[in-house]
Amino acid sequence: KIILDGYIVSDPERYHVYGQVFEVQPETKFNQKIQVTTFSKDNFTYGDKIYLIGKIKAPKNFDDFDYVKNLETKNIYALINEPDIFIVGHSHLNPIIFYSLFVKHFVFEKFKQALPQQQAALLIAIVVGQKDLMSVRDIQAFRIAGTSHLIALSGYVLTLMMIILGDLRPYLGRKKTYLVC
Repeated sequence: KIILDGYIVSDPERYHVYGQVFEVQPETKFNQKIQVTTFSKDNFTYGDKIYLIGKIKAPKNFDDFDYVKNLETKNIYALINEPDIFIVGHSHLNPIIFYSLFVKHFVFEKFKQALPQQQAALLIAIVVGQKDLMSVRDIQAFRIAGTSHLIALSGYVLTLMMIILGDLRPYLGRKKTYLVC
């Protein structure tokens, strides 16, 4: 077991009832991040300063997926599953990321208030490709239909398209920007 202090440097992905996965940047001199999986009832957020106690493990590949290489692209070289976690403070770390996540969660809450849960989850998945709010049954239906990749791609492409079009509009004008669509 190790005792580690650091900051949560990703938006925690939620799954099941209490499951959360997020990345921690240790406060030590190491540049690598650690992926943490927890089933805590605590609500962790980007920028939380935490102490955690747990067993560190090296990631392993799956039969048909190079999980180690996937994590390396995110600068993650270790995993900690179900550690004891204590939130000891909060920081904005990168204000751009912090406020982007703030707006993202604000918009998601508006979707959830305006639509039934199942429809809000589908809209969020289409807009940004985040499937963790969808029910397992709905995700399975998309997989069976062979269209689950469209959710992730459409959210990613839509987000990129909105950013690019927003940047082009002052140069091309409104009508030409819409023609590019």
